[in-house]
Amino acid sequence: MLESYPGHSGTDIIVRVPEQNVVYAGDLVFSNMYPVSFDAQATVSGWRQTLKTFASWDKDTLFVPGHGPICGQEGIALLRALFDDIEEQAQKMHKAGVPALEAADLYEIPEKYKNVAIFAWDFSHRTYDYEAVCGVGSQVIAAAVLGRGGHSRSPER
Repeated sequence: MLESYPGHSGTDIIVRVPEQNVVYAGDLVFSNMYPVSFDAQATVSGWRQTLKTFASWDKDTLFVPGHGPICGQEGIALLRALFDDIEEQAQKMHKAGVPALEAADLYEIPEKYKNVAIFAWDFSHRTYDYEAVCGVGSQVIAAAVLGRGGHSRSPER
């Protein structure tokens, strides 16, 4: 089945094969990687809702992601936790009056996520409205989601 879900871009489509518990999720799933999108039609709140939907599917569902290795529900849980952490830190920075451009450089990767990969290009001139993330109208550059941008980094092993 072809299905459309909001999130990473304005054109996210998945292929779901329910009888085999397989979902070809494309860029809606970043497996063991911080999420990133530079699409003007991306919606963080929509992406989070999509991940909530994915989490409601069978516990044995396999997801073929757009980035990273094939994962199960544990991969969806990690991605949701990453979004939760980004939201928590964004809210704290906003409440502290930290300007959005500074917030991008202040995002700290928690120790428990040190082995989660970061995939980034230097698009520091691009900003996105993270109202859905932090519940306020502040702008946060994409690098805030990624930590420090400008490179692709695999987790250190």
